[in-house]
Amino acid sequence: MLQIVVALLWPLLRWILAIDVTWQLVRMLYFWQTLGVHAGWTFMGHFAVLVGLTYFVAVRRPQGALR
Repeated sequence: MLQIVVALLWPLLRWILAIDVTWQLVRMLYFWQTLGVHAGWTFMGHFAVLVGLTYFVAVRRPQGALR
């Protein structure tokens, strides 16, 4: 069920996540030398979500699906 919802919302979700990851990249570069902000880890987390969802939609097939 989750894969169907994500697959149907993927075009919109991909744009939203790409804009968010771009914003986090700019924020990380701006706060690079600021102690206590942890913008690099935040960027890596958001990027990992984008990569994980891309893998989930593009590669993974539901059980019982025809190839």
